[in-house]
Amino acid sequence: MRSRGWLVDGDDLTLTEWGTTQRQEIEDQTDVLAAAPYAVLGDEACAELRFLVRPWSKVFSEVLLR
Repeated sequence: MRSRGWLVDGDDLTLTEWGTTQRQEIEDQTDVLAAAPYAVLGDEACAELRFLVRPWSKVFSEVLLR
């Protein structure tokens, strides 16, 4: 990561300005790609999906917070 310019020199794992920009571009592209299936479902089906998976998400977050 350092040799590619993502991390500053030293022992800390700190992104360079360029690394921060690249990371944000990756995050933005991930968001765009992840939204496509939900756009196909539409608002009503997405609301139903949220309702159906809510019990799972509650259990997962409880387990992770232990």
